[in-house]
Amino acid sequence: MICCVNLDYRLGQNEGPRIGDAYPLSNFGVNLVAKVGTGLPYTRREDNSPLYTGFNGFLQGELNGERRPSTSLINLRLDRRFRVSDRSNLVVYLWVQNLLGTENVENVWSTTGLPDNDGYLSQGTGIDAVNNLRTTQGDLVADSFVTHYGLGQRSPFNYSIPRTVRLGLRFDF
Repeated sequence: MICCVNLDYRLGQNEGPRIGDAYPLSNFGVNLVAKVGTGLPYTRREDNSPLYTGFNGFLQGELNGERRPSTSLINLRLDRRFRVSDRSNLVVYLWVQNLLGTENVENVWSTTGLPDNDGYLSQGTGIDAVNNLRTTQGDLVADSFVTHYGLGQRSPFNYSIPRTVRLGLRFDF
């Protein structure tokens, strides 16, 4: 289940706190978007072949019987509008995506339920493959294989966006 909340608060011309004759927060806006998810289902499988496809392996448990970790994402946007003419405005904004810097898992390996490890190197055929490389081609090649295989498992698509801060200008006409 996914739940989203969008809160938006805007001040118009000459609104907000007053300091003397000035309104420093005039035309100021804040927007907060929060999204919380309970974790989507996935089907656990037994096979951890290095030639991974969606059809590998026997089911382990029920179809869609496992759940990915829960997620939470908060985005914040602050902006201030400056009138340039009757028909145009300049908007200065600060936009922070993933405000809390949460590491949200979007996808997992069906054999382990982890986003960065499919289990191949820690079980049967993977251990045998590394040992075979170590015996026939040496430690350097075997260690290189383990390192590169590990890098291949850490797909950026398995995680949501990291904290991203953008400062920008927008011209409306």
